[in-house]
Parts: sequence; structure tokens; C-alpha cells
Amino acid sequence: MKTPLKKDSRTTFNFFPDELLQEARKVLGEEFIRLPKRIQTGYIIVLYNHHNIIKSNQHSRDSDSFFMIDETVESYFNDARDFRVVNDNGYYLRPNKISKGKYVLKRKPEEGTTYYEPTNWLVSTVSASQGYKEGKAGWSNGFQLSPIFRQLFDNWNKKNEGNFKLLTLINNRGRTITEVTQEVGGAIDRRLSTTDSNININTEVRIDTQTLKEHKEQLLIIKRRIEGEGEQKVRESRRQLGAELAEGEQEAGAQPSTIEGVKVKHATSSHLKSLLDKGFDTDSVTQRIDEIDRLLINSRGKSISTVPVLYEEASTGRYTARGAVLQGYHKSVRYAALKGCYEYDLEAAHQTILLQLMTNEGFGLDWTKEDEAGFDALRYYTRYKSDLRETLMMEISADYDVIKSALQALTYGADLSTNNRKALHKVCYGDKELISRIINHSWVKDYVSAFKLGHKILIGNDKTITNDVGIKIESKGKAKDMAHILQGYERLVLDTIIKHSNTDDIALLVHDCVVFYNKQSTDKLSQIVEQETGLCLAFSEEEY
Repeated sequence: MKTPLKKDSRTTFNFFPDELLQEARKVLGEEFIRLPKRIQTGYIIVLYNHHNIIKSNQHSRDSDSFFMIDETVESYFNDARDFRVVNDNGYYLRPNKISKGKYVLKRKPEEGTTYYEPTNWLVSTVSASQGYKEGKAGWSNGFQLSPIFRQLFDNWNKKNEGNFKLLTLINNRGRTITEVTQEVGGAIDRRLSTTDSNININTEVRIDTQTLKEHKEQLLIIKRRIEGEGEQKVRESRRQLGAELAEGEQEAGAQPSTIEGVKVKHATSSHLKSLLDKGFDTDSVTQRIDEIDRLLINSRGKSISTVPVLYEEASTGRYTARGAVLQGYHKSVRYAALKGCYEYDLEAAHQTILLQLMTNEGFGLDWTKEDEAGFDALRYYTRYKSDLRETLMMEISADYDVIKSALQALTYGADLSTNNRKALHKVCYGDKELISRIINHSWVKDYVSAFKLGHKILIGNDKTITNDVGIKIESKGKAKDMAHILQGYERLVLDTIIKHSNTDDIALLVHDCVVFYNKQSTDKLSQIVEQETGLCLAFSEEEY
């Protein structure tokens, strides 16, 4: 076990192409060059991370804007106040007495300073709560690139499309990815938990660029069809369109398959099936195309197509990919990028873990009838998850994704309430009738009782909660406390799999699942986890 590193010792994972920085200096000239280096690199990090709007950076209150919270701005520019004066308000520069030709940034006039107009390279659009979106909670500012900044990236990218030279990715300290990952032990930078840094994975993830390009062509066909016929008409004819795209894939040795009742001559690839099953609109089609373009840019110039994926710890310990690369992209894009890989997902992870913890730690306690009903409801869920969700869809008259999200929110202790400040209001998009149907369903009431019992057994009246990977928090309410405990166990399981697997065989981490390049034994994974943690968990297997 190790002691978590202090925040001020954090190694920055904000990487960008040095070539883009040099291009900005050339195009923007003195206005850019005279700025302190940290401001220059901050702008380039923003430009590289947000040159288009994708699923992971889209502001929930303005679909045409990307979001940045103050903590993110500070990680880019060192001080959010410095960014605001340079970009929005106007700033002062004083010649550096030590380094000739360089300047010191000042927010107010001082002796020897010169005033400069704000750059306005980033345009502020909205400041609002992100709402109920995983990883996007809280207050955040929305931005768009100014025309000159957008043109800068587009011209640089177009100029380099036919250039197969490897990009030089560095951070704002001038250090390469290789140097940084050697320091932290691999792709995972842990600053909160006590997990040993040697339990780690490789940074570079192999991707299938040919399949990505093929999927991009499918998306472009859909986009052109929408532009010609309108979104509603295309969505209504999605079944036939999917059949046409499936036949166009011409997969070698493919077996006949069915898309929503239409038999096609060729099997549907996992990425196309995901696109059709999930559904699409104009915005999500465009975002998928942009996600693919990002992957192709990051793999440019490499003899073996790879992209760097770097992970940091969320407050509960969950591994979060920096910039959401692959992990937070649309599933169809992830499936195309990792074609042929195998995803091993924990079956009903939190519910199964909680059920076993309650069984072990609740032994000998006096349970009420409500407690027993809750325990039975939870046990039923872990055994018949898919069938139960389908039943709830019909009985409650709700979409599958709403049922799934509602159950997940209730898992963490969300209240059975129509209050617009509560989690179910966000999950159900403010539909009070739908919320009412959910909270009045008899099985849902029993299910919620299980988590009340779980909180009583695992947390009780504790004001300080430490989860199983050593991350300590002050109590933040039942829902967040339960999330902290359960996601800590989930993380422990992932660490166990990493520890006992061939590092070169791990492609990607996605919260409660691991993606491998090659097929694994689900029984062996379960055995490893049980021997190391005492938890008896099952894994599902999905080939991309």
C-alpha cells in the first residue's frame, strides 16, 4: 500500500502536439508569442481538446458549446483569473528582468507594465449547471472557439492530413507522455487511493483505423440522408437504412442476421448494431464523426495505429480517461476502434456486491419485514436483471435507458420523490407522471428498501467514510456515501484483474469492465476476484 501523493505534486496529463503550438506562434504572431508560456500552452491545450464538440465535452445547456469548470481552467492556465484577464477583460505585461524578450503577466497596472486588449480567442457562451450527466455535474462555463482559433486548427489539421510524421505530444512542462507515464508507473495516475502504482496498464491502445474509416463512411451516409430527407423521416426508416448499411459492410464469411425484423445478407458489425440499437439524431451522428477524426489524428504517423489513453481517479476512485478518450465516446465508435477485442463486464456489479456485503455484515442483526422485502428484491434483480428491466419497461411505460438509469440512481440512495432537485427528476427529464409511476411501483419500493438497509449496515451514522481503495470522504448524504462505498469495491475488482492479467493484453478500462485484446476465461476472472477480494462475481463477455 502507498500514501496518496499530494495535490501539488500532480504530474499534468494535459498533453498537446508541439507542432500545433509552433503553428499558433507562426499564425498569431506577437500577440500570442509575448504571452507567458503557461498561457500559450493553456490555449493550445484548449484548442487540441475542444476543436470540436463531442459527447464528452458538450455543455448540457448549449449543444454548440464545450464546457470547462474552473478547476479545469486552472489545470490549463495555472490560474483561472489569469485566463479571464487575458481572454476577456484586458491584461498587463511587464518585461521579465531575468529573461530577455519574455514578459510577466499582471492583472492590474503596475510600474513598467503595458496594457493589452483581451484576445477573445475563446468566446464565453453560457454559465450553468451541467445537470444529470455522469462526470459533468456542477456549475461550468460554456465556450466556443473564435473564428480565428477554429481556422487555426482546421488549417493545421488539413495541412497535416497527408503527413505521416509522428506528432510530438508534450505537456505544459515540455515533458512527453513516455516521460510522464514512466514516473507514475503507467497509464493510471493515482492521487487519491492507496493502490500500488505498479498495478498499472499500458498507455498506448491499439485501434483499427480501417474499421473506423468504414464506420465514418456509414455515418456520412446517414448524415447526407438526414440533410436530404430530414431527421424525422430518416429515423422512421432506420430499420431499412440499417439493412442497407449492413449489406454494404460485406464482411468476409458473414452469416445472415436480422435488424429489427428485416433479414439482411450480411452480419451486422458490433459498431453498426450499437448505432442502430441506440438510435441516433443529427447531433450524435456528427459527434461520432468528430470522435473518429480525433482518433485518426492521434494515431497519425504511427507504424502500428495506437492512441494514448491516460486515466485519473474520480473522487470515488473510478478510473476516468483523460478527455474521455474511447472510454467516454459513443459505443459505436469504441466498438469500431477496438474491433475484435473482448469486453468483460461485471454482471449487476453494484447490486451483487451490495447483496454479498449485506449478507456477510448484516448477519445477526434484527431485520424488519421491510428490510427482508428489500433484500429479496435486490436478490431477484441480481438473478433476473434483463427480464426484470423488460418487465418494468412495460409496467411503468418507460424507455429501457430510463429504467436502467433510474435503478442506478436508486442504487445510490436516490429519494422516491418528484422533487425537481432530486435525481429521478433529472433521469426522467422532468416527466412527473413517469416519476410517479416509478416511485409507486411495488417492486421499486422494495428495491429502495434494500439500499436503506445497505446504508444502515455499511455506513450507519459514520461521518467519515473510507472505501476499499483507501479514499476517505466526509459524509455527503446517503446517495453519495453509497456511491463511494460501492464504486470503491468496483475499483478494487478492476485492480485485481489488472494485477493478475498480462498487461500487454489489456486495451481499455470502462468503470466496471475491462476490455482485452484477446479472449479470456470468465470463470478464471471470477476465480481471481473471489480469491483476492472474497466477492463472488460473474462476468459477461462481449466481442466488439
